[in-house]
Amino acid sequence: MEESELAQRARYFYYTIRLPVFWYRNGALVTALPQAVSLTGALLNEKNVPLSGLKLEAAEAGGVIPLENAYAERFFCLSCGDGDLLLCGPYCPDTFTDEDVPRLIRSLRLPLARREQLAAHYAALPRFNEMNTYYIGVFLQRTFLGEAGTPAAQAALPSDEDLSTRFYQNAYRNRMSMFQHPPYFFEQEIGRQIVNGDREHAMQLLEELNRLTRATLADTPLRSLKNSLIASVTLFTRAAIEGGVPSDEAFTMSDSFIQTIEKQNDLRWLSTIEEAIILRFIDRVSATTSRGIPA
Repeated sequence: MEESELAQRARYFYYTIRLPVFWYRNGALVTALPQAVSLTGALLNEKNVPLSGLKLEAAEAGGVIPLENAYAERFFCLSCGDGDLLLCGPYCPDTFTDEDVPRLIRSLRLPLARREQLAAHYAALPRFNEMNTYYIGVFLQRTFLGEAGTPAAQAALPSDEDLSTRFYQNAYRNRMSMFQHPPYFFEQEIGRQIVNGDREHAMQLLEELNRLTRATLADTPLRSLKNSLIASVTLFTRAAIEGGVPSDEAFTMSDSFIQTIEKQNDLRWLSTIEEAIILRFIDRVSATTSRGIPA
């Protein structure tokens, strides 16, 4: 990307999201928007902020990577190729509260003389929940690369025999590969659209969800995909019941879909069935609502 084009997109992102943007080329800061950004490291007179304490090698995996430094400041990190790296932040998760500031000062043994400055700094940082961070990441990706990005690597789930050991192994692998399970709010939102009988929005959400990497749920791709689809059917079934479909009817539909999934061994065909399944459940909710059948 040409330097002028990248700079223009950086301004576009900053003035839209109002989140500071740092543009690095081959490790050297090219520009920062705005020029003066409050950072904990800067308040403590550290050098090379905000890069210090961030594992930038993770950006090589592609896509937008969330990074956190020792001071609980978070940044969106995006590699744009040709040595260009973007950091957008800092921000804090919505779970970070004013009470966390003195705990952070104590645990990191930060200078008490800086206590008021640090408190004011953290109070001014934006707070983002899981949904905020997901969509900001998507917006950042599409602003600079014009695409949804490359999913991170997958990790296997544990067997019954070595659950405890495999859990920590997979947690470590997920962390190192920057793999994250799809945000929980997607399940909540898709379920809400089924309850409302909203085909259009359900399809939009399902399309976004399917851009993400599916978790590995078995030793073979076929079995893993089947397990994932069965989990989706379970979610859709409960949402349909909440939407008014009689439970026995919804469970019978669920049984039929799961049997169909189990009998099919064509990965390409299985990859297309989820849309048909969710539409069938939505149609049953709509039909039940229109007839006024009690749940």
